[in-house]
Amino acid sequence: MLAAAAEVFAESGYDGASVVEIARRAHTSKPTIYKHFGDKAGLYRSCLESEIAVAREFLFDAYTRAESESIADEVTADVVAFFDYARERPHGFRLIVDDTHRGPGGESAQDFTDSVIDRIVRRLAARTGLDTSSTALRQIAAMLVGASVYSAREALLVSHADPAAASRLASDFMSGAVLHLAHPPSGDD
Repeated sequence: MLAAAAEVFAESGYDGASVVEIARRAHTSKPTIYKHFGDKAGLYRSCLESEIAVAREFLFDAYTRAESESIADEVTADVVAFFDYARERPHGFRLIVDDTHRGPGGESAQDFTDSVIDRIVRRLAARTGLDTSSTALRQIAAMLVGASVYSAREALLVSHADPAAASRLASDFMSGAVLHLAHPPSGDD
């Protein structure tokens, strides 16, 4: 039921989604959905929370595997993982990141985004020696997440670009920003 709901919510948005259509795609009935989730809002919240759990596991596992890489390669692996998630789970990706389709429980998506930003801040602090309270670190982390979200959305959902080329372009750009943070120019140039 949650997979069918993710499809319908991603395609139609919360307001445009029909529980009848979700039931049809899930090969169940509307009363069965209401029995399990209470109402459309409960179904949406369950769907969103389920997808956030999948995304968190997918991304954080990939992030952990990349921690032994150089800082540039770690950023690249992190961005590629985000694109891979978006490509493999386009409905879930849209459900989490598309504010125009958001229903009740949207704060869960923001909490997820904040947890990704917090993870990046911790990793950048560990790699650069900067304090985790650094405004610059938080800003770079937020830009990395924002650029990943919007470039994946553009590449995969709007322009239908080659995911490998799009993730490579995004990761090259973001690696440069992180390398600048890790090794700022001396000012002598």
